[in-house]
Amino acid sequence: MKKLIMALTAALMLSSCEKQVICDGEELEETGQVRITFQLKNDARTRATALSASDMTDLWMLDYVDGECAKMIHLTPEDDGWSAPSAVFTIGTHDIYFVASRGDGADLDETEGTIVWAVPRDTFLGSLTLNVTGGTSPTQSVELSRATTRLKINVNDAVPNGIDRLIITPDTWYFGLNYLTGEAVGAKKEARSVTVPASYIGTTKKLNASFYGFSGDDEWQTDVEVKAVDADNNILGQVTLTDAPFQRNVTTEYSGMLFGGQAAMDVVLGDTWGENDTHTW
Repeated sequence: MKKLIMALTAALMLSSCEKQVICDGEELEETGQVRITFQLKNDARTRATALSASDMTDLWMLDYVDGECAKMIHLTPEDDGWSAPSAVFTIGTHDIYFVASRGDGADLDETEGTIVWAVPRDTFLGSLTLNVTGGTSPTQSVELSRATTRLKINVNDAVPNGIDRLIITPDTWYFGLNYLTGEAVGAKKEARSVTVPASYIGTTKKLNASFYGFSGDDEWQTDVEVKAVDADNNILGQVTLTDAPFQRNVTTEYSGMLFGGQAAMDVVLGDTWGENDTHTW
């Protein structure tokens, strides 16, 4: 984190299972507070039922007051309270954000309101504004929606001898999320690779690879290079997917031939997860 953070005194604020820090370094007062527990659920449109600790690696709850981060709770699957995170809030208006993710290598910047992952995976985002009073309900329901898009590559022709891995390189790929706005951040060009199992060589088993990234509501496009290489990085097959479309909660699926001079793929898009946006190349 870019700002100096302080751990809250556990006896004052939270049970021992909660990891809470003050983003601006100011401790909250003991009086005039309300403890609220949040019940997390999925937006039905995401076609996902898993927000449990067994399916996610991280859960963040961030509380903003007057545009500044007042506190942050970060839970991992080993912590209690995953499905119903709880915190103490001062009287007043709070903008509260939740991020649940399976990604690896998260770098959170509460000043900018962003999380960027070294390896993005399925991630869900939710928020609500609470006017906390002495009569505020102790339980609040929060709906989380998918914040990611997904690229899936299917190779339909026979797997040649000598193949070592598939390498997929989008010209632009978003590795992070602005949880304050829901928009994708952390754009860069980075190759992702999948090792081909030895049992696939010389067979007609279908090679495939899937990668997650972030997207806003609006569709965006980028070129994607798909190539197969041997152990010495010699190219055995290659195709460029021009203007591949991506959008939040949509799988963009390309299928086609990659070897023997037949490189061509089709694409299919779906407007919800589980319904793919499918193409051939």
